[in-house]
Amino acid sequence: MEQVQTVIESLTSCPTASGLATRLAARHLERKGINPEPFLAKAGISPRSVVERGRINAKSQTLFLDLVSRAAGDEFLGLTLAGECDLRETGMLYYVAASSPDLGDALDMRG
Repeated sequence: MEQVQTVIESLTSCPTASGLATRLAARHLERKGINPEPFLAKAGISPRSVVERGRINAKSQTLFLDLVSRAAGDEFLGLTLAGECDLRETGMLYYVAASSPDLGDALDMRG
């Protein structure tokens, strides 16, 4: 039982990310004719978690983005991905911001 608890604690202690940046970077590589799977493997990210839009370990995502940046020869990869991103992919964050008259209303959590 103690071993199970240790595993659960280790899984819940890792910060995770939505995986949007990983999905964008993988698509960026594919458009450049580069297979993203070796980079995903090196970062410890399963291709399945990318396809299924699962949450991704934040450290793994950071490593993957660094690997993609180097492979693509783009030191400003974040800006490149931001330009290629359909903001609707951010989910509810997009819809809250898009339906708000200004940034203050979008950030106001009181409704």
